[in-house]
Amino acid sequence: MTVIRRRKGRPKCEHLSAELSNSKNESDMVWYTPRKAIKFAAYSRIIVLVIQVMANYLLADHEPDVFNPPGVEEPVGSLDPAVELLLGGFRRWDSIYMLHIAEHGYTYENTVAFFPAFPLLVKGIGMSLLYPLQHLMTFRHVLMVSAFLLNFTCFLIAAWYLYHLSTILIGKGNRPLFSVLAFSFNPASIFMSAAYSETLFVMLTLALMYHVEKKQCVKATIALALATATRSNGVVLAGYPLYFLLKTLFTSDQYPRRIGMIRLVRYVPNSLHQAQ
Repeated sequence: MTVIRRRKGRPKCEHLSAELSNSKNESDMVWYTPRKAIKFAAYSRIIVLVIQVMANYLLADHEPDVFNPPGVEEPVGSLDPAVELLLGGFRRWDSIYMLHIAEHGYTYENTVAFFPAFPLLVKGIGMSLLYPLQHLMTFRHVLMVSAFLLNFTCFLIAAWYLYHLSTILIGKGNRPLFSVLAFSFNPASIFMSAAYSETLFVMLTLALMYHVEKKQCVKATIALALATATRSNGVVLAGYPLYFLLKTLFTSDQYPRRIGMIRLVRYVPNSLHQAQ
């Protein structure tokens, strides 16, 4: 009688399906990466810029009765018309305040409502990295370029923080990337490219939350301090480290010992007072 022996191990079809699933998982991991998230964030800023240029060129400007300080008479530079065409739509509403503060300081009473971090950074970049452009355009337009580049950089950094924060809170895979896509492609993202302080503030907020999750106290404190110097509601962000501090206190194994020490500290002065 012939005995048929089965070969040990998985059949060839199972090996093939396992290899295909592994390769699929590897391709998914390559697709859902922080680099992809930052690329999508950069694409969104380019799309917003193109839409703004088209709207600024095709649509007539609305003339609101708002703060519009007189400009200083300067010789027109060779690149001024190009900058006005590309970035002129971003100089509207609160952007006028921000750029005026960056150029002249707090010269009007109604400019005091805006905090100094964003205008200082805009002016610092315009006076240092973009200093050569002052030979080609007026300082006002240098500041417009500086504000756009600053917000562009802050937006990419914010996307990086959002991706990694989402990875910590909701896990790896496609969901962190979808959170960055929702952050990048939405109607309100136009304010992330204008000369507003929102982009810097969002970046610092996400940085604060990320470093708190990582228990990096010094970096979280720096992010909180800069956020407070950017917008008045930055003070509210102190709730994040306070929450994690209380959470660590009450969920730690040392909690009963700490409560005992607190009671002891309260008991000693009362005992001394009663003894007197």
